[in-house]
Amino acid sequence: MDRDGNRSRPSAQKGVLLVFTALLLPVVFACAGLAVDLGNMYVHKSNLQNAVDSAALAGAAGYIAGGETAEDHPGANIMSDEYLKANLGGEYQKLIVKDFQAQTVSGKTYYRVKVTQKSPVYFMTLLGLDSLMDVSADAVAQVGNAGSSSSGFGFKDLIVANNISSLGSIGSNYYYWWRDIFSPYLLRTYSVQATYDGNIVERGSDSPGYAFTPDAYNKTLGWAVADHDYFRLSDGSDTDYNAFYDSTKRKFDDLYNANKSSVQKWNYTNRYIYGTWDYYEKTTSGNATVTIQDLEGESGKPIYVKIDDDLNANANKITINIPETNNRPIVIIYTGTTKNGKGNGNGNNKPLILNINSSSNWYEPTTFTGVLYAPNADVIIQMGYGCEFRGSIYAGDLTVDSNMSRFTYTNVLGGSSSGTSTEKSKTKLIENSSLVWS
Repeated sequence: MDRDGNRSRPSAQKGVLLVFTALLLPVVFACAGLAVDLGNMYVHKSNLQNAVDSAALAGAAGYIAGGETAEDHPGANIMSDEYLKANLGGEYQKLIVKDFQAQTVSGKTYYRVKVTQKSPVYFMTLLGLDSLMDVSADAVAQVGNAGSSSSGFGFKDLIVANNISSLGSIGSNYYYWWRDIFSPYLLRTYSVQATYDGNIVERGSDSPGYAFTPDAYNKTLGWAVADHDYFRLSDGSDTDYNAFYDSTKRKFDDLYNANKSSVQKWNYTNRYIYGTWDYYEKTTSGNATVTIQDLEGESGKPIYVKIDDDLNANANKITINIPETNNRPIVIIYTGTTKNGKGNGNGNNKPLILNINSSSNWYEPTTFTGVLYAPNADVIIQMGYGCEFRGSIYAGDLTVDSNMSRFTYTNVLGGSSSGTSTEKSKTKLIENSSLVWS
């Protein structure tokens, strides 16, 4: 106290407080600046994370749609990149790293998207750090599958052809009359010779014809028409089917490359296919006659028969004989061309013929289960009495020569291209902790 009894201010303490405040103020500003910079980086990180989450799911969907592999997945990458552009907008151009990878572990496939972007900082530069800091985000999606109800090859039609010369509904002698099933002469004269249960596409026609449903089996034409047991064919988009054909050829090539050590090859005209092998290939151009029977091995597992795909081999005549019901689906692959003169002296009469007919017992008709994939070839399907085709047919020009036969769509490659069933699972985002990426 002073001499008047008043308390005096501690000037020494006042000075200490000012010094302490002066020392602490830069730290406070540094912390505030650090919070601003970290907040800015967090916002960038969040935006990137949302973008890669969407991109990974989109990429997984593209992976499935394209039937791609862990080693080759361009469709998935393109779709992922489009989603990054859509979600990031102008920030997309600032990405310095874009990485798309896939891997298969324990039978499950994973697709990852990783990106890196420079995020500006301001106050951190006071600490001697760079004015741009790397911010990264990644997401991993497990690629789902539709189980045994779907096919990696996408064969969803009973028949697709550029032109259908005849569906054999009124016999083989009338290639074009099938387009007018309402002809009075036909109605009172002929019986239905072939029925169809599945989608039929005639790509090259503005006015597709008709086919009879299974209810028309064993009826006269008049009876079947009166009961409305018929349907009109569909037309198809050239763009869609051309893209489908390109993709399918690549998938078959990939399948054979992946199993090249197991492919049974031959280079001569006649071939008898039997036993337990899964893959066959005729490696030279020219005519081919193939008989398939006495198949062994896992029931329901497809066998693949690939014949040379020289698109300029117009002189080839190919005959595939199926003399008995097959317990394993047969996938016949021919991407070359053949020509069908239809026996009238026009053109090169060397088509691809699929002959389904019992060779041993007329009373036990043959049932063929499989796919005939010959999108560039003129194809003739010869069906014995009461025989049945189950699967899909893809042809350039199609002629059916039928004798009381049935055609039924069946998803032959349900599950996977190897014929083994797969457990249904959904595409979903997963944690990345247990997976190692390059």
